[in-house]
Amino acid sequence: MKFRVEVNTFGDPDDSWSGNAITHASRAQAKWAAENLFDRWTAVQKWRVLDQNDKVVLEGPDEAPERTEDSEV
Repeated sequence: MKFRVEVNTFGDPDDSWSGNAITHASRAQAKWAAENLFDRWTAVQKWRVLDQNDKVVLEGPDEAPERTEDSEV
């Protein structure tokens, strides 16, 4: 099964998600990619991992501090 990552960014509605064509071989690899993107790209406020059937299998951030639009980088 393949997995992909989508993100929601500040200024977007809560139900608006963006992703690309990159897929990951495991749920763990996709989670790592989502967390890595969250750490690098400050516009991301939450992420999720979907399976090849577009079913959400993970959502985050899990334990990261909540970000706000005016959070310092």
